[in-house]
Amino acid sequence: MIGNAFHVKNKINAQKYLNSLSGLLLKAVQKSDSFATTLKYELEFVNNYLVLQKACFGGKLDFEINKEDDIDDSLEPPNMLIQIHIQQRREL
Repeated sequence: MIGNAFHVKNKINAQKYLNSLSGLLLKAVQKSDSFATTLKYELEFVNNYLVLQKACFGGKLDFEINKEDDIDDSLEPPNMLIQIHIQQRREL
């Protein structure tokens, strides 16, 4: 997907995919030794994951992440709690 974007000289998509991949990897490494994360951090991780999934599906995946304003961004869910559910749902 990233290689193909570079191959066809689609620099905008290539940069977008690289940014998402690097963000995903960085967040995974930064939180690999801790059990919990913040909701804000988890949603950023999920967004990066979904951007890459959309590229894998050739743009056929549409998503929107919404969070109610009264939900505190500093809540501490377990790492990858949301991403795991999204990944399992995508595999159905």
